[in-house]
Amino acid sequence: MLWSGISQSLGGSVSADPEWRRRDKYFERRVAELHAQGWSDRDIAKQMRCSATRARERRLKLGLPSNGHNERHTQKVWARRQKTLKKDGVETLGELVSLSRRLRAAASGWPAETGKREVEILNLLDRVGPKSKNEITNLLGLKHLRSGGSEKRRSYLRTLVRAGLVEVRKEMSSYGPVRRLYAISKDARKSRERRLRIETLENAEAI
Repeated sequence: MLWSGISQSLGGSVSADPEWRRRDKYFERRVAELHAQGWSDRDIAKQMRCSATRARERRLKLGLPSNGHNERHTQKVWARRQKTLKKDGVETLGELVSLSRRLRAAASGWPAETGKREVEILNLLDRVGPKSKNEITNLLGLKHLRSGGSEKRRSYLRTLVRAGLVEVRKEMSSYGPVRRLYAISKDARKSRERRLRIETLENAEAI
């Protein structure tokens, strides 16, 4: 059926060419063989020097399922991840996450152990000044200021206050109740300015 359609569209020249037909049969056989070994459409395409679309169409014609998320694919993803970790000088994904967090905090001038969300809060307070808990939550687009996972009861603001990075100020509002405002502490601001100044000097020396 397939050959008759191709033959008719090309004036019968394709079906009459045994060499072309032999190559097509070889291609189909290799697709089936590589698929049986767990190769994905993209890998098969690279091996056979054709487009991924052609490899996929032939696989579907053979009635074979996708190998996009099998064990071989998982091993390749893990190998690429390990290569990236080695390039960054770490051994595990957890170490990479920790390194990324430390670099993010250091780039903003905060202590390296400061968490991602805490850094966002500090940067916000540095930019807009003292704010209430609700104002901070809304400005960051969050539902609450508590961490998830295994530390559901940990408050970001409480952590920052205990670390001496944020201080609590009380302000009388026009409505009567006292407002609790959170602001960067003087010591934290001085330490941050010193870190940024040192980093600027180090970058200048590197240049």
